[in-house]
Amino acid sequence: MPHACAFVLGSAVAGRICSAEFHAVFRSPPMPVVLLHGLLSTPREFGLISLPLRAGGTSFIAPHVEGYTEAHGQGVKRWRDWLAAAETAVRQAIPEGQPFVLGGLCTGGLIAAALAIEERLPVHALVLMSPTFGFDGWGRSPWWRWRWLAYVLGIERWISTAERSPFGIKNEKLRRWVQRDMKRRADSAAGPARLPLWAIAETERIAAHVVRNLGRLPPRTVLIHAREDEVCSLAQVERVFNAMPIDDKNLIVLENSFHMITLDNDRQRVVAELRKAALATDASSDWRNAETSMAGRACLSPLAMA
Repeated sequence: MPHACAFVLGSAVAGRICSAEFHAVFRSPPMPVVLLHGLLSTPREFGLISLPLRAGGTSFIAPHVEGYTEAHGQGVKRWRDWLAAAETAVRQAIPEGQPFVLGGLCTGGLIAAALAIEERLPVHALVLMSPTFGFDGWGRSPWWRWRWLAYVLGIERWISTAERSPFGIKNEKLRRWVQRDMKRRADSAAGPARLPLWAIAETERIAAHVVRNLGRLPPRTVLIHAREDEVCSLAQVERVFNAMPIDDKNLIVLENSFHMITLDNDRQRVVAELRKAALATDASSDWRNAETSMAGRACLSPLAMA
């Protein structure tokens, strides 16, 4: 148990240091952070970032979204069903009128963006992590391009694809753990072992909706994407980012991760960016240029070094 105690103590101390330093920079309490998980997955995708976020004083919420969370075996849903269910889940989690940071991973990021576009929630900042604006990453199998034929024929509901190595994770130790997890259960910390093609089609539809409405995104929007993302290329994300007609936007490129950036080697940087968004206020002179290196250093814990 000494190792476990040291871990908890290290995380708590790092959280206090990080919280104190950030409060010194921004001089405002953090806003709640609400994150939506990836495609038909679970909030377990945020398991390795939830502790450092909460230890630093940030209220972190990863809601269960009816018809989207663990929904790979529940029948076909449309992306607007996901959107409505996500809005309900967020309203249940956040007091009415409370500004908050909204974000998500993969398809969850697209749902978060679509929610922000609707302008019915007090979204102070939007953080899109590994947003899947396209499926053009280096890890796609050769048959992937033929998915459009299934869409045209209307047979996507009967087709599914198995997740395969590297499972969105560059860290080899974590990758082996996820691989074992997928063999034991239908849903791992990195997502379901199989994804139905209809859900991938709905992801592409919601991505198109977001791209058509980039001008309605919140003024403060952050995209965090790995250079080596095997699902959606950085070039695809850069094209969308450059097309955003908003001034206060930021693209963070991670150099040591694949798609699952909340689990992978750069997750402490993800924590730092989420904290920065939660602590930013309208009075901040430049919310994007806070000392991210300071945040990453202070937020490191034994967990972050896995």
